[in-house]
Amino acid sequence: MCEQYPDDLNSQFHPDLSPLGWHLGHCVYTETYWVKEQLLCDPSPDQELRSHYVPELAKKLDRGKILPDHFELCKWASESQLENLELLIKYQDRHYQNRKHQNSNKHELMRHQFLVHFLTQHYAQHFETMHMVLVQRALKNTVNFFVQQPLASSDINTSTIVLNSGDYTVGAQTDFLPYDNEYPPHEFRTGDIQFSDKPVSNSEFLLFMEESGYQTQEYWGQQGWQWKEKYNISCPEYWLQDSQQNWFGVDIEGPHELDPEFPVWGLNYFEALAVANWAGGRLPHESEWEAAKQHDFLKNTGQVWEWCQNSFHPYQGSTQGFRAFPYDSYSIPYFDGSHFVMKGASRYTQEVIQRSSFRNYYQADKRYQFAGCRLVFE
Repeated sequence: MCEQYPDDLNSQFHPDLSPLGWHLGHCVYTETYWVKEQLLCDPSPDQELRSHYVPELAKKLDRGKILPDHFELCKWASESQLENLELLIKYQDRHYQNRKHQNSNKHELMRHQFLVHFLTQHYAQHFETMHMVLVQRALKNTVNFFVQQPLASSDINTSTIVLNSGDYTVGAQTDFLPYDNEYPPHEFRTGDIQFSDKPVSNSEFLLFMEESGYQTQEYWGQQGWQWKEKYNISCPEYWLQDSQQNWFGVDIEGPHELDPEFPVWGLNYFEALAVANWAGGRLPHESEWEAAKQHDFLKNTGQVWEWCQNSFHPYQGSTQGFRAFPYDSYSIPYFDGSHFVMKGASRYTQEVIQRSSFRNYYQADKRYQFAGCRLVFE
């Protein structure tokens, strides 16, 4: 991806999103750290690289300034990835030979190939974030677009899918692929839940706007209203208007006319709550969403991330609770009550993290991610 945008490698298009080149450097540095230092006990990663690519050590607004040029960055990245792959293959071969001689003590990181899965998923998450950067780039470069077929509003969808009452097990039920915050598996009990059979669409959200959804305080709650008023928000993140005041959307390819049936995206948690309140529904709890998805009750997923009503929190099972792995700070800092869960996937989400137990999470005010919402009706 970075090779397609060499002129924008160091550019920061949103204050919360690092430059494309930093995401590449961070992923490769992270891979090198876990393979060399943690798996092979070789404390060799360069300290300068550490200061550049460890998030806590590099201020976001400074990251574009510290990146090497395009050629140097891509050369280092490709060489490092090849070296790390060779080291992993050698480790596996050595372990296989030791196992034949009953002299095997496999590292915890490599049980069920955990480290390989962990790094693959890490790349996938940053790959999607890089797409967020590119949409922000397109947003800033959009000029002189004229809508040929203006978006028309439509009533909220009332077709529902019912998750029947019962006891359901949610959370990770394998011991190798998921992240620590997906454990332990646990049960929850629910009555019948009526899910909308699809996420809120562009045309439905337009009706929310036309009916003064952004101007009606009762839909928002105190924090949401304060955020909306502070930033003078009146539409989704990726909606703009042409000279005739007709709405259009922006994605990686640039401006486009809004498909009335496609899920609205570019919403934060506050906006998702507001449209749910306006429609007379609510957002689903993540356990409800996950149970419905597991049992194939939930349709039309995978187009946008879907906000859930609950904050990101550690799971508690019947016999054990959350255990941080492979390091304490992967999930724990985000169990702060200000990050909220999104479930599902967007069209930019890699398959490796498209599982029902995967938990995405963002602060309530963030809206650059590819997020919309699905409603539950009582």
